[in-house]
Formats: sequence, C-alpha cells, structure tokens
Amino acid sequence: MMKKVVAILLLSVMILSSFSIYTGAEGEALLPASVITADGEKWGYINHSGKFAISPAYNFAAEFNDKGIAIVRSSGKESYEYGDVCFINKTGKVTAGPFTAYIPEYKNGMAIVVTDKKSSVIVDEAGKIVLQSKYELGQYGENLVSFLDSSKKSYGFMDLKGKIVIPAKFLNAWAFSNGKAIVEVSSDKYYVIDKTGKVLETLKYYNPYETSEGLTSYYDSQSSSFGYKLLNGTVAIKPVFKSALAFKNGYAVASTPSGEYDQRFGIINKKGEFVVKPEYSSITYLGQDLYAVTKNFDLFSTYAAPKAIMNIKGEVLTDYKYYSISDFEGGYASVCDNSTTSLIDCNGNIADNLPTLKGIGQMSLTGDIIKAEIDSGLSYMNKSGEIIWQKDETIPLNNNISLKKIKYRRDYLTYIEYPQITGMEDSIAQEAANSKLKKLFIGGYEGSPVEVKSNTDDKAEYSEEYYEEVSISFSAEKNKDLLIIEKSGYLYPIGAVHGMPSKDYFYIDTKTGIFYQLKDLFKAGSKYAEKLESIVNNQFNLNQRAGKVSDMSYYLVDKAEVSNEQPFIIGKDSLRVYYLPYEIASYAAGFVEFEIPYGQLTDILDTKGAFWNSFDKKILSTKINLLSYDIDDNIVKSIENVIGSYEKNMIEAINSNNFSKVEGSLLKSSNLYNAQKKLVPYLFKKNTKEKLNKYEIYAIDYDYDNNQYRAYVFEEVAVKYSGKNYVNNKYSWCYSIKADSSGNYKLTDICKW
Repeated sequence: MMKKVVAILLLSVMILSSFSIYTGAEGEALLPASVITADGEKWGYINHSGKFAISPAYNFAAEFNDKGIAIVRSSGKESYEYGDVCFINKTGKVTAGPFTAYIPEYKNGMAIVVTDKKSSVIVDEAGKIVLQSKYELGQYGENLVSFLDSSKKSYGFMDLKGKIVIPAKFLNAWAFSNGKAIVEVSSDKYYVIDKTGKVLETLKYYNPYETSEGLTSYYDSQSSSFGYKLLNGTVAIKPVFKSALAFKNGYAVASTPSGEYDQRFGIINKKGEFVVKPEYSSITYLGQDLYAVTKNFDLFSTYAAPKAIMNIKGEVLTDYKYYSISDFEGGYASVCDNSTTSLIDCNGNIADNLPTLKGIGQMSLTGDIIKAEIDSGLSYMNKSGEIIWQKDETIPLNNNISLKKIKYRRDYLTYIEYPQITGMEDSIAQEAANSKLKKLFIGGYEGSPVEVKSNTDDKAEYSEEYYEEVSISFSAEKNKDLLIIEKSGYLYPIGAVHGMPSKDYFYIDTKTGIFYQLKDLFKAGSKYAEKLESIVNNQFNLNQRAGKVSDMSYYLVDKAEVSNEQPFIIGKDSLRVYYLPYEIASYAAGFVEFEIPYGQLTDILDTKGAFWNSFDKKILSTKINLLSYDIDDNIVKSIENVIGSYEKNMIEAINSNNFSKVEGSLLKSSNLYNAQKKLVPYLFKKNTKEKLNKYEIYAIDYDYDNNQYRAYVFEEVAVKYSGKNYVNNKYSWCYSIKADSSGNYKLTDICKW
C-alpha cells in the first residue's frame, strides 16, 4: 500500500510540475496553494502577496498556462480516480467542464479529456471546447486527432470539426508532425502516412518507445546485444552493446558488459563510437548536453548513489555528491546532497544568488519566483529566499484538537513525519502523549547521518555497502474523543526488488491521553483472541472458496492465528484485524484484513469500558467484505440494490410464471438472462413454488479480465415441489454483474462457490 501511496504522490508532483507558472499580460502570476481542512487538502491560487486570489476549493489545481487557463478538479481523492475536471481562468470562472474524467494535460496546444463514458472533449489553451466526440480520442497534432472505434478496436483520424478524414483501420496511431504520422497496421508492421491516409513509407523496423532522430535500438538474439537500425530496417550501428537507449541531440547512452551480470555506461555518437568511455554505473540525460553520472555502484543501487554532473565532452563538472539531480530548465537544475536542496547552473556551480534550503526535494525558478517542494511541503519565495507563502500542514480535527506535522530528516535516505497533538484540555497528558508519539515514530532512527560512500577511482571495485531507505508518515482521524493515528512506513534495502511496508495504529483518548490496546475493548477474562480467531478463520475459509472462482487465492498458510496483541483497526461499525505482507499471504496481497462487525462481538465487548465509550459506532451483524481494492461505495450500493431486486423478483417470477418481473435485474442476452428466461416457465410447469427466507451478500470483488464485478451470496430458499411440503435449501451463488449501456448494473451470469 505504501508503494501505492508513494507512487500516487510522485504522480501528483509530476503533473503539478508539468505546467509553467502563468505570468500573462493581465497581471501577476497566480500560484497553486493548498490548505488542510477537516475534509482533507483543498487547493486554490495565491497572488504574489501570498493571499488567496481563488479560494481553496479543489482537490487538485494545476498551474496556469500561458493563456491564463488552469485545470482543476473538485472531486475524486486520488489522481488515479475519476473526478469532476474543469478548466478555469484567473478569476476562477469555469470556461469548460465539469467533465467526469482523469486529470488531462496539454500536448501540442490541446488537452484531450476522455470521460468515464469513453466519450471525449478537446479543450484548447484558451479554455474553449473545440471538439466533442462520442469516440475515445488519442493523440493530437496539426489539426488532426486520433480516435478509437471500440466496435472495430481500431484507430483512425478526425479533424477538429469531428469529421473522420482517415477511417479507423489501424492497431495504433501516433500524432501528426510535419504532415506525417506513424501508424501500426499489424504486429510489428508500421506505415508512415500523410493527412489523406496515403502510405508514404513502410517502416521495416520501428520501436515507438526507443525511436528518436531516425534511429531505433534493437536486440540481436544471435549476439545477445543491442544495436541501432534506420527506419527502413538497415543496420546503422552494429549490435555490440549490453543496452542502448534513445538518441537525444545526436548522442545516446549505451553500455558494455562488466563482469558476469553488470554493465558500464558511456555515450556514443551516431557512428556508434564512444565519445565518453563506458566506465560509469549509470548515465542519465539532463538536457543541454549535460548528464548525471554515478561510478562503481551496481546497476540496481545507483538510485541512491552520489552523482556528479558531466558534459558531452566527458568533463566531470562537480564532485560525486548529489543524490538527486533534476533536468535542466531555464539554465538551472535542482540538486540534493545529504541534507539540502539547491539550484545549480550549467557549469556545475551552485547558484550563490539563490537560496539553498534545508531538506530534500525540488526547486524550480520561473521569473522571480522560486517554487520549493521540500520534504512533502510546498512554499513559494523570491530569489532572496524570502517566503511569499508556505503551506500550513497542521491537521484540524474536532473539539479544538489539531495535529502538527513534525519533520525529522536524518539524511537523504531517512525521512520521518510524526504527529504532535495540540488542544487537549489536560496539558500534562498532552505532553506525555506527544513524547510517546515521538518515540514511537523516530525511535531507533536518531543519530548521526548516514552518507552513501562513493569510490570513483577507475580501478575501484563496485560498492557493496548495505544501505536502507526509510520513510515514515502518518494520517489521522478523530471519532468523538478517540484520536486514531495511522503510522505508515516503508523500508527499502537499496538494490532490492522491493521494500517492506509497515503500518501501526495508535488509539489515544484525548480526554486522558491514554493509549488503548486491543484488550481494552473486551471484558476481562473473555478470551477475546480465541473468539476473533474463530471469526477470522471462518472468513479465511470463505475467501479461499471465493478465490477458486476468481483464481486469486494468495494465502500462504492453512490457518490465520490471532494473538492477544493482534494489530487492529477501529472502524465506525466494525473491528478489523490485519496482517503484514508475507505474514499469512503473498507480498502482492498487501495488508490482509478481516472485518468483524461489532454485532458479532456483543457477548465479549466491554460496553462499559473507557475504550468502547470513547468513540461513536454503529452496531451491525453483517457487512459486505470487499475482496478487491478501491470498489466505490456507490457501486457497492448499486450491487446491493440489483441483488436485492433479483432475489425478491426471481421468486415472484417463478411463482407467477412472469419472467418480466425479474427481467429488469438481468443484462439482456447474457447467460443468466437466457437461462432464467427458460427456468421460470419450466418451474411453473412443474408446479414448483418458492419462498425467500433470507439472503446475505458475503463479498464483492472485481473481475479485471472481464471488466465486471462478482457478488458472493448466501441464499436460504424454501422450495415446494408438486404435491410436497416446503423444504428449506441453502445455496452459495456467485453472480457476475456488469453495467449496461445506460450505466445501470445488471446480473450477467451465475456459478456456485
């Protein structure tokens, strides 16, 4: 999960950074800025005085473009979720939208918005809609845009009036440039076409990801090496390299073998000649003919290796001391040493006229404004380092309780955020709680900074030092008097395939400062661990059964054990016990949780205890288990409704020989539709009657292969066959559920589980 959170944060930073700060003729730049509210982070725009010119009301806010238009989103918590996307001007007026879509970006002067219905809208840089289409649009260039005809699973091109100028007949299609576009017509077969669709050239070799400047890298199986071909298939550079990257500005990074498994990198020209000898552990192009290089580290450890800046002549301009170096923009790159972030010029010199900031992150300079994203924070300042605006990261809760985010950075690889409580009436209890929280978060990580060592001697062996990256953060919520803090950690051994996530929960009574434990929830002597283990293993076994349907069985053990100190999560209607990756399931399964409604624990809960009475709750006896991540609450409700309708109406349809009663719950022409259409008159003819005693939706998951949901249902139905009494029957059915063309969820298939 932590990987996922880190990935989401990086994506957000990249999107925000991909727009330039708008400084148009209408006035000064407006800068994206946010505030933390009880409902989460909200974005707006500030002026150069640090005052909000557009109030913070959005979940996302990109920087303004050169025409004074910005993309914002007012719903959807995560970047990878659909949300209400709008285009606004500098007054905050919406010029286009809202569209339910992912966050788009401008390319070639246009932003293509693909909605949740797979229709599309093109918005120009002035924020005006120039095209609305029923098709899913792809890439735009030179007044033509590619589109996908889903019925044919093929791409074509249309103009900005929506007129199809090249019919959909390609497997893939890229944007037009200089009057030409490359299209894929079959596996590994590409054409160059003009704007009428006329084939100008057949490309005998083309790699859409590694082609640049007329050359494409390719792998030669006979020599087990990489080389380069022209687009006509002619070998331009013989396959002699361990790896070969795309050319940029006439040069490419390529490598030769080093030892049995590793490689060393250099820079080649278009003749295949090394202009920089292959003696580096990694080389990354930074723009302006400058490169970041590392030396004497194995390939998988260069992420954390200290880097230097080198020019195309092979001249190393700096010491090997920067752990991260951004691309050069406007003559500067952002660099980080073990504890600070600075801007560096194209000669490798720290910009003395610009501030160096404590902490790790990235700085960018546009005009007279420096944007600093340091240690998950955001600030704007002038060139002298005077703060224009800085994000307040205090988290407001309720009843005057807030959490301050305190940041502890030991070194480049170790960064921890921990909470400190403010607003408790008992200041002594607050001080004790804060002291304990600090120890729980940074205990074991205090001490001298760890610095990754680099031996750049040409004859030195690769570094085999062991280093770890540690990142710890938190989130919090407050329920009545109970403060719930989630500590999320990620420990990554540098060079490993992946790291190890962790999470812990702390439950603090804001009246007393007491940290509650699992045992405090139950009556003394209640043997609560045994009770929880019994319920957990019932779910464990049912999940195993469901896994046989979904082919997603990932448990590594035959039974789940619950200890007296079992990690747990307090919810509003249930207790969840959880297990760390590898504890009972594969790493890919993440943190495995078992949710237990409070109604199943009433015989052992200490309902008079301080823990139980510190938070508000709802008593439920059953609750649907979600076996897939990120199933929206609205979808769950829709599935509940269609299952409920089906359960009731199927009985009525059978008893009255009226299929139309249940027809509305079924996707027309689906397997289940056709089967039940035959079953209803068949059972009626047999004089079979049914009564629904009860049903329960045990779980829901998502079938990624077939783009549909599955609901695992228990049913108890009384069946009366001709001339006999009613007999109770129990069934376990798995229903497949898919949205119809109107977006309404319907049942499509059924199987036993």
